[in-house]
Parts: sequence; C-alpha cells; structure tokens
Amino acid sequence: MAIPGSLNPEHIRENIDIFDFALTAEEMESIRALDKASRFFVAFESFSYEQSEAMLLSRALPD
Repeated sequence: MAIPGSLNPEHIRENIDIFDFALTAEEMESIRALDKASRFFVAFESFSYEQSEAMLLSRALPD
C-alpha cells in the first residue's frame, strides 16, 4: 500500500478522500484475477541490484 504525501492542503484533502469512487463487479473480478498466490514483495536490502533484478524478472522470489 502506498502512503501518499503532500504539503499542499488541496492534495492532502484529495489523498484523504478515498471513498469517492465505486468498482463494478467486472473491475473487482479483474483485480481478483491478479492474485497469483505468490509473494511479490521481498526485502531486497540483502541482495545486489543485479540479484534483485534477476529474481523479479524470473519471478523466482524467495519466501
């Protein structure tokens, strides 16, 4: 989840207004279809850039 930040009061109000839309059943199904039952985020601090890139490209992410 991204946490938006801003110093602009108008942008802050826009960021807080999270209930100004609704998703259709078709949109929800599209989102559910994104679930691949695998972990995406890995703490890459212990890997080099090259290792991290290779893992992302191969989708061989450690658990």
